[in-house]
Amino acid sequence: MPAPEEPLESLIAAVAQGDRQAFRRLFDRASGLVHGTARRILRDGALAEDAAQNTFVKIWRAAASFDPIRGRAEPWIAIIARRCALDLIPANREMEPIENQEIAIEPEAIPDPGLRRCLKLLSPEHRNALLLTYVYGLTHEELAESLGIPLGTAKSRVRRAAAAMKECLDQ
Repeated sequence: MPAPEEPLESLIAAVAQGDRQAFRRLFDRASGLVHGTARRILRDGALAEDAAQNTFVKIWRAAASFDPIRGRAEPWIAIIARRCALDLIPANREMEPIENQEIAIEPEAIPDPGLRRCLKLLSPEHRNALLLTYVYGLTHEELAESLGIPLGTAKSRVRRAAAAMKECLDQ
């Protein structure tokens, strides 16, 4: 029987101590998440590779700042990957309009039951704005353009959805 996988939180703690072997194991375990996040946002394999590399450099440097009391490792890693990818979005990237606001990720596809429950409580407009921003990596400007809504409306939908999610998850 194979040994159980070491929790990512433990690997990050070891990386914070400079453990290169733990970093390698963390890389092996999280590279799919990091690259997938970057690829969805950038829609370009080469840029996604650059974002993934930047992500792991930041993880190496910031591992000591990870606090497992504040949250799980996967979202922490995904946030770093998202920020690195957003930093590499070409200024002249053209956006294809989103014809159907029903997007590929539905609440039922979310593995975490608490997150799934809270997403179901959001209106479709707020849920889609949140997922398009945080899962697909659209900027507020891209979200507004894709949905054909004013920029302020796009920002407020994301902000309200994020606040509702936080409130729901804190219960």
